[in-house]
Amino acid sequence: MIDEQLRVYLAASYVRRAEARKIKEQLERMAEVRIVSDWMVRDPEPSDQCAPKDYQQLHDQAQVLVVLTGDTLSKGGRHTELGIALAEGKPVLLLGPRERNVFHHLAQVTQCDTVEDVASKLIMMANDCPQVVVAS
Repeated sequence: MIDEQLRVYLAASYVRRAEARKIKEQLERMAEVRIVSDWMVRDPEPSDQCAPKDYQQLHDQAQVLVVLTGDTLSKGGRHTELGIALAEGKPVLLLGPRERNVFHHLAQVTQCDTVEDVASKLIMMANDCPQVVVAS
């Protein structure tokens, strides 16, 4: 992988991991970004093993992409990932409608309707903010 690619953490409900894998492939192809989160391709593992991996991947990333599910049965890990990204001052792109979460309305959160919209925003971020693509 090229070190200068925009590095993105893709967050979604675990039950939608197959969809997340497809979105990962689309964004890597369309926006030439590197999706570094791998929760959607790992074998299921206990929370005490996956949480540190997910946190480290998120913490080291320049950009966070939150895929909204609207799934009321999910555990809500994507909301925690959103909070971590906001606390670290990282820009957030929402794919899909804003949920009933007050933090979805902050200035550093951008709502996108389609994968193509997300790809376009990521390309603009990579071009406008070269410091963002430098790995931490």
